[in-house]
Amino acid sequence: MNFLQPVFATLAALALLLGIPGQSSSSSSSRPAPAPTTTATSAPSTEPSSAPSTEPSSEPSSEPSTEPAAPAPTPAADCSNCVALTYDDGPMPGTTDAILDIYASRGVKASFFMIGQNVAEHPELARRVKDEGHTVGNHSYNHLRLPEHPDKKIWNELFATNWEIQEQTGVEAKWMRPPYTDYDGRVTEASRDAGLSVTAWDVDTADWEHKNPERTCKTVLDQAKGGSIVVMHDVHKETVASTECIIDGLLAKGLVPVTLDQLVPNPTPGTVYRTRTDFDAFSN
Repeated sequence: MNFLQPVFATLAALALLLGIPGQSSSSSSSRPAPAPTTTATSAPSTEPSSAPSTEPSSEPSSEPSTEPAAPAPTPAADCSNCVALTYDDGPMPGTTDAILDIYASRGVKASFFMIGQNVAEHPELARRVKDEGHTVGNHSYNHLRLPEHPDKKIWNELFATNWEIQEQTGVEAKWMRPPYTDYDGRVTEASRDAGLSVTAWDVDTADWEHKNPERTCKTVLDQAKGGSIVVMHDVHKETVASTECIIDGLLAKGLVPVTLDQLVPNPTPGTVYRTRTDFDAFSN
């Protein structure tokens, strides 16, 4: 086959001259190269901007009104728009002082009928009642049903409480409410001798019985009128809870809470007062 070698060499040279490709020695893949990745440029968004609007809001303003509040009513010259709110059985820590705080915040006054032994035990509260301008009244020393006792016991209950009140507060009491508002001629006579006028009431809240603040408030607002005397008890937390409702409700009706000393400036000892104008003069 050596004689053919010159022939093959001649053919290879001719192929190179004619540009005919030969077979490559390395096997390359026939898979086309991946097209270059091009980063797409995002088109501008057509969504509306989330920036806050500069247009004025149509919502109503939450700012507090600058209009002045209506002035609170004041007592008439004859106190015809006055109501005496009165409390029995104190003074008692935790309740009497809480009621006093509310009265101080509203700028109005009341009357507190105190049991003598409670005054002796809590003199600081009795003094606070007096110092804040409320009426301090006598509610007997031991909270007894006075008509069930002899004259001497009635007398002692009233005079001992008068002494305790004056000793602890410097005030000479001039009002008395008998416990349970239970009295007879002997009680009114002993009251006269002790220099005390007797107060009953025309609005009984029965707060001690039902202990429902909403009911206590409703009773006062439904029944009280100018000249009324309201009875409550400053030893129940439920009565404390009714206090703001009562004061604010009366003021809204044009009625002003006052002390008994304001409602009846010159009471007659021994006389029983149910309202400013409804009373039973003492008769022996």
